[in-house]
Amino acid sequence: MEKIIWAKYSEILNIKLVQLLFIIIAISSINCTSTIVKRKDPVLSSGLNAVSSGLKGIIVSEHINLYGKELFTNGKSKSVFEIEIKNGQNIQEDEKGIEALGRTIASFLKKSLKDPNEYDSYEVIFSKKTAEGVATRTHWKSMYFDSKDL
Repeated sequence: MEKIIWAKYSEILNIKLVQLLFIIIAISSINCTSTIVKRKDPVLSSGLNAVSSGLKGIIVSEHINLYGKELFTNGKSKSVFEIEIKNGQNIQEDEKGIEALGRTIASFLKKSLKDPNEYDSYEVIFSKKTAEGVATRTHWKSMYFDSKDL
């Protein structure tokens, strides 16, 4: 009799564990988000030298990085043109001033593309790198612009 009770208890316990495991897997798969980033180089309508000269007319900086990427999140695609301005000079500190400058840069680069609709959005990053002794600090401010708003 004791073996029968233990067998039934063990069977019920196994069923409950399987149900619990199924619930955990189901909840985990619902909340799971995967993002894949692929490089998407910008195709410029004119040469890089012409774009560089145009950017120098807007802002003076130590270096400017241009990087295109395609983000795939749960089957949906979004392309972003990332523009990093390193150690820019005479950048206004107020929100409206820096946003206007970022919008001008993004708009200029959108017009410089062979296909202006190549990217869904533009991210302009202003980074400032300072060295104090052996420590290096990098401060940055980033803003996004939707392509249709430029």
